[in-house]
Amino acid sequence: DKYGNVILVGKNNIQNNYLTHTLASKDDYFFHVKNIPGSHVILRGELNDQSIQTAADIAAYYSKVSDSNHVCVDYTLVKWVKKIKGEKGSFVTYTHEKMAFSDPSIDKLKHLKVIN
Repeated sequence: DKYGNVILVGKNNIQNNYLTHTLASKDDYFFHVKNIPGSHVILRGELNDQSIQTAADIAAYYSKVSDSNHVCVDYTLVKWVKKIKGEKGSFVTYTHEKMAFSDPSIDKLKHLKVIN
């Protein structure tokens, strides 16, 4: 975007774990659909209305509720995200979260520059 933000998306447990616990810095932002399995989304850059909405839209689109409307997406600094010990997969807990809402749609994401 015009702020130079980068958004990273994990699409499975291995990617989610690596992204959140290895690649992300403590000052990056973590986005995840509230209480629903889905992608870990990391926002690296400036937190503003546009970047929050874009990251929330991506988190909602890559979740188990991508066909729903008004999806609640939590976000917080990565430093507040903790892996749940003993749990298989990429389950985490987090604190200090705020909420954003998304009506997920591929049309909302078409303008993004995607690098695989």
